Amino acid sequence: METITIEKGSFERWMRMIFDRLDRQDRKLDALSKRNQPSLPEVNSERVYDVPALAEVFNVTANTIYRWKRLNILPLRKIGGKLRMLEYEVAEIITNPDKMNELRKSEQCDKNNTHQNLNYFQMDQTQEKEQVLIARNNDTGEIGAVTGQNPDGTPQVAEMKSAKLSDLVKFTKGQNPVEAFISNFIRQAKNPSLFGFFKVDAANFDTEGQGLGALLQSPETNKELIAPYKVEVDVNSQSKYHAIDESKIDWDAFKNNWGVDREQLEKSGDLEKMLNFGKSGLLKIQPTLAGEKVEIDARLSLRTDPNGSVKLVPHFIHLEPNLEREYRGHQFTAEDKNQLLKTGNLGRIVELNGKDGKKIPSYVSLDRLTNEIVSLPVDRLHIKGNIGKTVLTKEEIEILKSGQPIIGKEINTRDGKTFKTTLQVNADSRGVEFVPKAWQNHKEGEQQQQQQKSQQRNSWTDENGNIRPISKWKDNQFTDQQKKDYVEGKTVVLENAVDKKGQSCTLYIKFDPAKQRPICSTENPDLKQTVAPSNESATQVAVNNEGKSNEATNKVKEPLQQAQVVPKNEEQQTQQRKPKGPKM
Repeated sequence: METITIEKGSFERWMRMIFDRLDRQDRKLDALSKRNQPSLPEVNSERVYDVPALAEVFNVTANTIYRWKRLNILPLRKIGGKLRMLEYEVAEIITNPDKMNELRKSEQCDKNNTHQNLNYFQMDQTQEKEQVLIARNNDTGEIGAVTGQNPDGTPQVAEMKSAKLSDLVKFTKGQNPVEAFISNFIRQAKNPSLFGFFKVDAANFDTEGQGLGALLQSPETNKELIAPYKVEVDVNSQSKYHAIDESKIDWDAFKNNWGVDREQLEKSGDLEKMLNFGKSGLLKIQPTLAGEKVEIDARLSLRTDPNGSVKLVPHFIHLEPNLEREYRGHQFTAEDKNQLLKTGNLGRIVELNGKDGKKIPSYVSLDRLTNEIVSLPVDRLHIKGNIGKTVLTKEEIEILKSGQPIIGKEINTRDGKTFKTTLQVNADSRGVEFVPKAWQNHKEGEQQQQQQKSQQRNSWTDENGNIRPISKWKDNQFTDQQKKDYVEGKTVVLENAVDKKGQSCTLYIKFDPAKQRPICSTENPDLKQTVAPSNESATQVAVNNEGKSNEATNKVKEPLQQAQVVPKNEEQQTQQRKPKGPKM
């Protein structure tokens, strides 16, 4: 008697099929007794397996079944409008070790691919993803995607169904954190509890975002479903901005230790700046050094210690900013240094070391009065939607938040004045500034240089880039043929030209397309790339015009003539032989 060896997994599947067939026969008998049709599809009394049933038999996912179909590993075909297999086909595969090995190898390959995709997904999670906000007015029930922020701090929104992703504000942890938007909203809005905020990945806005919008129609009913998307708004802890408590300032100590008088600070307006975590202007202070009072210029700021007391922090003037030294974990590049020295602002966001060791995305600027390097965390920045009567577009706000400048922005003030300026985030002023004109001059200078170069090029070419005709070179007049040759880009030979000392020479004039101007040379440019020319005027022009020396004639007093490279007569020979040094 022949013994057939079947692996345990195949045996168990086969037994399930046998018992399943017996169960089906029982159901058929029961159905016949009740005059009902059988509940499971059959073809010619043969049971058929659909995709879910096959996935259960082979202990894999439905996706794997579909993949095996694409690879022609399983003979699925449409039966009754669905992909199915006959029972005997399934039995043949289960009892065939080679076929089962092929399925296992394919399944392992599928798992490896899934693992790779999972790794890629996990790796992708470490990268910053853009998010968008959905706001719900708890009073009116209005729901919309956030497109900006109104001057009063409330969100600007677009209707969910018509909102385009390109119109929405994109939030990222590094450059435009959601927390900064919420914090500004809480500080400015009269009734922060009026709105609820929810965030979704920008890439999923068209699907997940729209679904969330539908759920927000009934927030109480769908409370558990919308909870993962909700942005917590702590109204009580952040609803109001708290300035430094002046009652905790020891003004007598400030007066004795620094010579700082409260009335003077209040009169100059510096006190208000300092109480709101800003700096004063340059002031004369009188600290005690080596037992003596010394008058020195400095800016002042206030800081609150953990014990609640307020101390005075002086910011002394540095001769120049120390950009060579690492600043809070960031080493300035050559371009960083150039930007800081030219504009006072770094012009981009960098990560700086925080007190707890974490990296903090920040703006970096120079204190233009003291040359001190200062920084501002990105999440501390608030950009209003308007400056005076001028409304900033979403694109402009995004440019500013990235640290880059907006050059030549026209500003309309509330008192009717209009002017153009450069806008940029400044860490020292803790907001958007009008870049001082003195720090914009480098840009204007660069533009003027470019315009001057362009004008110089245009003096030799017309608006279409064609060579403009010229009639002479210095005092050497062109013939009609030479004028034509020059305009056509050919070399013009001036055989009877005169050098600076009045001697005859030969010059070559030709328009240089690379330099966009005519070039004068004592060498024929047409021969320059092929053979070394025998130029009769090269030595003459070099000595007479350019002040260079020729060893064979360096003691000759008269100007060299055309083609002359040695003394031309006995007198010049005597001059050339005359020894140098004192007479004996």
